[in-house]
Formats: sequence, C-alpha cells, structure tokens
Amino acid sequence: MAHPSVRDVAEKAGVSVGTVSHVLNHPERVAPATLRHVRTAIDELGFVRSETARRLRHGGSSLVGVLVHDISNPFFTEAARGIEDRLREDDRVPMLGSTDSDPDRERELMGLLAGLDVRGVIVTPSTSTLDNLEVLSGRGIRVVLMDHPPISAELPTVSGDDVAGARAAVAHLIELGHRRIGFVNGPASVRQSVDRRAGALAAIASAAGEFAGRLSTVPPFASPHHTASAAALVGGGSMPKPGAASRAHRGVLFLDEMPEFPTSSLQALREPMETGRIEIHRARAAVTYPARFQLVGAANPCRCGNYIDAPSACTCSVRDRRDYFRRIGGPILDRFDLNVVTRRLSRAELAMSAAGEPSAAVRRRVAEARERQRARLSRTPWAVNAQVDGTWLRRHTHLDDATVRGLDAGMAAGRISMRAVDKVLRVAWTLADLAGREAPDRDDVDCALTLRAREGFHGAT
Repeated sequence: MAHPSVRDVAEKAGVSVGTVSHVLNHPERVAPATLRHVRTAIDELGFVRSETARRLRHGGSSLVGVLVHDISNPFFTEAARGIEDRLREDDRVPMLGSTDSDPDRERELMGLLAGLDVRGVIVTPSTSTLDNLEVLSGRGIRVVLMDHPPISAELPTVSGDDVAGARAAVAHLIELGHRRIGFVNGPASVRQSVDRRAGALAAIASAAGEFAGRLSTVPPFASPHHTASAAALVGGGSMPKPGAASRAHRGVLFLDEMPEFPTSSLQALREPMETGRIEIHRARAAVTYPARFQLVGAANPCRCGNYIDAPSACTCSVRDRRDYFRRIGGPILDRFDLNVVTRRLSRAELAMSAAGEPSAAVRRRVAEARERQRARLSRTPWAVNAQVDGTWLRRHTHLDDATVRGLDAGMAAGRISMRAVDKVLRVAWTLADLAGREAPDRDDVDCALTLRAREGFHGAT
C-alpha cells in the first residue's frame, strides 16, 4: 500500500491541500476546529510528512549530527539527551554516532553526515587538529565543538573548565578544614584527567602556607597486624567506620603472617573480595564502603617456619601444618589468583645470581599489557582482566577440546571450582597480554593452573 499523501489527508478531512499544508507548517493560522479535524485525519491515515519534500520546499535539512567518543559514557548520554531536547524546540532531529576516539572512524561518520547535508554537526573531536573537520567545512556545514578546548577562532566551543572546577572543589575542602583529601581521577591519557589533576595541585599549592600537603599518586597500601579484629579489617563498630580493606581501596591490602589472623577476620573478607564493597548494617543505619583491593597474603610453610628449607629441623607434625593453613579456609584460598612458593637462597646462590630484569623493563611490559586490555575491553564496562565477568570470559575464550576437558576433569575431581576456572581464564588472558598475543592458548591456561597449585605447601600465597 502506498504511503498516504497530503492530498489523501485533504480528501479525508474535506479540506483543501493548502489547509493541510497550513496545519503542518503554520498551525497558528488555522481555526482550532479545523486543526483538530485535520489532525484526526492525519492520525487515522497514519500520514508521515516526507523529510525530502520538506527540504525541497523550505531548504536545508532538519537533521543535526552529534558525534561523541562513546555514547555509553554517562557524560555523553546526558549531553545527548540535552541536545535532543534543545533541538526539538526548533523542530530538529539529532543523528547520534560514537567515534570511539578513532580519527578514521570519526572521518567516516563525518563523510556520511556530509552526504546527508545535515544542518550542522556537534562533535567532540578525537584529536586536537582540524583535519577531519574539513570533510564538513567543504560542504558548508556548520560545526560546534563540545567538551573540547577551543582550537580555532572560527569554531564555536562549548566546554567546561576542568582546571578551575577541580581547583575550586579542592580549595573548598581545604577551607572546611580537611587535610586528608582523596582525589579519584581518570587515566592520564585523557585530557580532562590531566586538567583536573592540574587544578587539584594548584589548589594545594595556593594553600601551602597553611596546608603543606601534596597530591599523592601512589596507590594506597594497608598492612594490618595479624591480631586485627574483623571490625579493624573490614570496618564496623557502634558508629561504623571503614577498616583496612577500605583504606586499601584501589590499592594493596597486605596480610603478613596470614594464618595468624583470626579466622573470623579472614572470613569477613570473602564478600568484599567478590563485590569490591563492604556493607555494614546496624539497627539505625546501613553504610557501604568501597573495598576493591588487591589482596596479598604471606605465610611461613608451617608455624616453626622450617618445613621447606630445613625439614629435619621442623618441629611441626603433618596435622600441625594442615591445621595451620586451615585457619585461612578453603573459600578464601579459592579467591586467590596466584599461589607462589619461595625458598630461602643460600649465600652461594645470592653471590652468583645474575642481575634480574630492570624494573623499568617490567613496568613497560605491564603498561603495554594493560593497554591491550583496555583496547580489547573498550566496548565493555571493564578496563582490565581482573574486572571481567566470568560469563564474558567463558564466552570469549576459545580453547581447544583437550584444554577444556582438562578444566572439566579438574572441576569433577574437586581440584578447582567454577570460581577458580574464571580466575584461571583471567590469569591466562593476562599471560597472553604480557606476551603480546591476541588470545590465550593451551600453554597460558596450563601456566595459570600451575600458578594456582598448592601441592606440597598448603596455601602459601
């Protein structure tokens, strides 16, 4: 069936084509009764005004292009909604696209918009150059930059001042008397993150006379004593306060002499190790503290410490050693990614050992691996392998049948749990990233399984 036309609407409403045109374009010129009558006919016929015809009559498109880095980013989602609301007031329609901060994709989308002769384009440029914008300017299409500093006097720009914003926020906290101020920032590769850090540092510098502080970029590190209670470790009290786990948020929680910690304290870590947060409920209130930490535990091979390096001198029985690590508990040990057994080096080994790999080289290799992870996970809610959901891991990790059967056999024998399988896959992906491979292979999975093994040393981590 052909789409209904303006003439069809006029015939059904019993009015002229000109009256229907007035209803569509100048409704204020039409009597209310006639307006209602024509609009009823439009609804009953399902008439939709042709955009092409409108452009021929009035000139110009009603479409406005909107190009952002990533529409899944909440900032751009909110911005897009504001743009849509404002354009609607002028009878304009946005065409939204994500460039992924990729100049090639940005240029491709700009070419598509130019081919549609859009009214204008609002864009967050992928680079600070004007090269891609020539695709639009060559067609006479107007451009407005969003969330980007001015790069040309001819281009209008709508952007916040991240330096001033961060400076004002930190200065306000200092004026209120706060001296331990947390600053959560984005990656250094993002301009806004760099600007906000500069603003925070400027506020600290300006208050140096009364506040001799500085902005620390070192991740937090917490190392509670093994006598720490559950409340000291995860938080609590009649007036709830955060514990060591929250103070180590986005950093390292180090538990030396881990088997010496009270079992109740260690078991309290199970939930935050999974969820990255701690919930404390009291009769009058409930609080939630962040607790996404990297847990590092250290322990002797037994209570006397001689079992591995001097077995003949060990005074612990088999039962003593088993009970020693049983205090940690299987559910906690199952949440560890790696178990590493170290032996005491002799004087001769120390004297003859070759120089290890420089820390700078290790740092560079780790940074490259993390960049591979960010690129691979750019369209997901995660940034690094440690954050990835198990379902996604199992769906996107393609292993040969023999490797899968090996994992199944380990689960059937009770050597590894489903949680452990996910952890093995995360470590395997990390090994592949460190080696520069696109995906883990059987060797990576076998190595990850070996790094989890606790044979001969019950739970040294």
